[in-house]
Amino acid sequence: MVSERSNKQIGQESTNRLPDEWRNVCEQFVKRISPAHRTAVRRILHDRPCAAGSGLRSWIEAVAFRHSPLPVRIPTPLVRTYLIDPEAVPLHECEQCGIAIPVRPNRSADPEDEPELVYFNECPVCHSRTGPFLYRGSRIV
Repeated sequence: MVSERSNKQIGQESTNRLPDEWRNVCEQFVKRISPAHRTAVRRILHDRPCAAGSGLRSWIEAVAFRHSPLPVRIPTPLVRTYLIDPEAVPLHECEQCGIAIPVRPNRSADPEDEPELVYFNECPVCHSRTGPFLYRGSRIV
């Protein structure tokens, strides 16, 4: 039997079960992006948990649970990348400020291959270079 609940209700129920860290980072994230993108980002984060947007949710997860940096202002081009490309995922990072940088992974058999598309060779926050493990790798003691 098909439930009478709407997708929005189901999304809200799953959001209510999320840890406080997730909800807090989602709120911070949305406040730090352009008002023009807030509705679309909220929809990805809360209303449609199984739909496109896994890269954006991965970024939020990294901030909430692995303490990845989140700048005071999140550049519009970063957010727009996740909204336009459903395959974009935060596999690169800025060497200086550590912000997660989206790329489109290469779908070859070898996960170590270069990404199919690198969106930002330069960080849109601090203009340092970007790449895999540049921030975390430089802080290993």
